[in-house]
This record gives sequence, structure tokens and C-alpha cells, in this order.
Amino acid sequence: MIAKIKFPLPIHLLDHLIILIHVRDFHWFPAHMDVKSRCMSFLDSSHAYSAANYPRQKMLWWKFYRMAWTAHANASAPAPSWIVHPARITSLHPRLTALTPVMVQALGKQKDVTVDSIIATEDDRIVAKWKRRGVCPWSAGDQFSVPSCQNWTEREQHVTPQQKNFVNTYATSLACGIYTVLSSMYVVREWSIDFVEQSHINNARNWMAAVCHEIKEIVSLERCKCGERYEQWGRRSAPPCSKCEKTHVRKASSGKTGTEQGRSEGNRAKCNSNDGKGERKREKSNILEKL
Repeated sequence: MIAKIKFPLPIHLLDHLIILIHVRDFHWFPAHMDVKSRCMSFLDSSHAYSAANYPRQKMLWWKFYRMAWTAHANASAPAPSWIVHPARITSLHPRLTALTPVMVQALGKQKDVTVDSIIATEDDRIVAKWKRRGVCPWSAGDQFSVPSCQNWTEREQHVTPQQKNFVNTYATSLACGIYTVLSSMYVVREWSIDFVEQSHINNARNWMAAVCHEIKEIVSLERCKCGERYEQWGRRSAPPCSKCEKTHVRKASSGKTGTEQGRSEGNRAKCNSNDGKGERKREKSNILEKL
């Protein structure tokens, strides 16, 4: 699948790469890879909601980038390597580091975690395994750094405006899509992420609605009878409610739902059918009068 992705140019020549991340069924946020400065970060507008899922997302994110690099970068370009401070190696997902709970506990007891202490506590083979996966447990500029690799670092979290920080939380509670678009636009243009006023989100929502109208792709926020909200995309069938599991009926253009419209058509058909019966009865009575 990754090999079929069409990049506008070789991946190592890109300036920025934005990867959309979906967590816990209801939230989206972008991951930003600054290819020029070789830094990566999450632009999450709801940190408290998705922070517990960060280790897994970082693992998938890095695996994706490594596989995309293998498929799309020039063979002469140095392979990417994620530089992680030894003290933070245990914060990564265990499927990426292959550290068991016992190993994590042993490293956690050390006051100063270094590469030498990791090798002494565990094994030098596990460090070699990390290197094969593109994870290097040492500080940038250390003697262990690999000069033949592209050394990437994780940037401290951006001060991305949080959805709950506004007075009118009703207008921003379901705006992770708006935040995703704005954060991506700002960071690619290297602007300060300063859309911190309520009006910024409302204006961005109106702008996106105008764009959707222009391309004839309209989405509306509807409410199920149980109170749960859901998105209705144009004339597409809406998914079942996540709360009551009832199927939402798409609204017809006349203002009636598809079911109501179908019922009306059925009633009209029934009336037409009854009219037919009445016509036959009148014809029969006329014939009898003539006789």
C-alpha cells in the first residue's frame, strides 16, 4: 500500500510531511514531520484526550515513515534514524523497543540511564535491534551517533490551542477537523500558532463550509433522537448511531426524510389505486342504468 502512495517528488526532498492520526474513534490531529530540520511533533488540540495513546501512535508513525522512505527515497539518501535520549527509551512503545516489563523496571531504578548502563543491564544485542529499527538511544552529538544516518529528533509539544480553552466550548468541542486544518497550514508556513480566539474557529469553520459548498461536498452536524451528534455528508448514508445503534435516515431535498418521502409516494400510489377502483365502480353503475 505504501509503495502505491504518489508523492509529488522523492520523499527526502520534501520540506514538510503531515500525517493524520485518528485516536479513540472520535478525535483527529496531525503529526508534523519537518523534513528540512528533521524534527517531528504532534499538533494535538485535545492533549488530555489522546496522550495515553501517544506511544502507540509514535511507533506507527515512525514505522510508516521508515517504510515510505525505503519505497520512495533515493538509494543514495541516508536512512532516517530517530535519536532518543537513553532516559526516555522506556517511554516508547514496547513493540518498538522489545523491552519487557522486567527490563523497564530495572532501567527505571537507575538514576542516570546511559547507553553503557543499558548494555550493562540488558544486552548489547537489544541496542543493535533498536538501530535496525531506526531508533538510536543516545543524545544528538554523542560519540554513538551514526553519521551515515539522517538523525531525527522529537520536538517538544507545540503550544497547540486546546479545544476546551474557549468560553463557548459547545462551538469548539467537535472542531478537531478545524484545528487539524489550521494547525497544518500554520506549521507548514512556519507561522506562530496563534488562533486562540473564539472568532478564529468560527471564521475557519465558515471558510471551510464555503470551500465545501464550492466543491459541492457539504457536511452538516445532525443530532440523533438519543441526543448523540453525528455528521451527515451530502447524500451519503450516515453510519448507525454510536450510542443507540439506530440507522439515521438521510433527509430528502424537499425537507422530508427519505422514509417520509417513500411513505408519501406509497400513499399517492394507494390513492391512485383507489381512484382506479372508483372509476371501475362508476363504469359498472352506468352500464347497469343503461340496461
